[in-house]
Amino acid sequence: MVRCLVVDDEPNAHLVLNNYIRKTPDFVVEAHAYHVNEAKLLLKDMEFDLVFLDLNMPDYSGFDLIVSKDYGLPTILTTAYAEHALESYEYGVLDYLLKPFSYERFSKAIHRYTLPKLEADYATSSMVDMKIDGHIVSFPVEDILYLQSWGNYVKLFTQDKSFICTSTTSEAERRMPRNLFVRIHKSYVVNMLYVERFDIDYIILKNQTYLPVGITYRKLLSGLL
Repeated sequence: MVRCLVVDDEPNAHLVLNNYIRKTPDFVVEAHAYHVNEAKLLLKDMEFDLVFLDLNMPDYSGFDLIVSKDYGLPTILTTAYAEHALESYEYGVLDYLLKPFSYERFSKAIHRYTLPKLEADYATSSMVDMKIDGHIVSFPVEDILYLQSWGNYVKLFTQDKSFICTSTTSEAERRMPRNLFVRIHKSYVVNMLYVERFDIDYIILKNQTYLPVGITYRKLLSGLL
């Protein structure tokens, strides 16, 4: 569970973030603070994984909290002012949400938090068993780029090879870790760690492979990327 702290002097901002976080699986609002000094007290007494931080508050700026001693938490800035966007990234923040922002835009910011954690799964990744030419072959999860429907079979793609597996696409998808693999089309399931860009009708992988995106999957992808 990702424990969130919301720091903002506007009650309505707390309501919006509380609603968005509640809609996001595995995320929870652990506490609310309405000014920087209150946030500092909460940070001394409680443990948090992620902070949503307003910049313009009556007592101190959100930047004052970020540079304070022993802060060091992943932070997503939320503000109604665009002029600090460039400066904010010099502080190592994950994202800069300009109010008012949609749930889709919020989800993209969340993805910046979750992606490094997915990459850390490589160290302890599992193996996936697939049947090829009557034999069971084990693949490290991190080696699989995507799956493609191939008639009554499924084609599994790695960085440098492809394999025809005795399986339906749905059966193969169920074998994959749900936190890494996402269906983008009725015929394609992709490892999100290899996605570089999403452009409505297709996604581009880091190896510059273009894959089509089905209409019914666009909304899901727009919230993840």
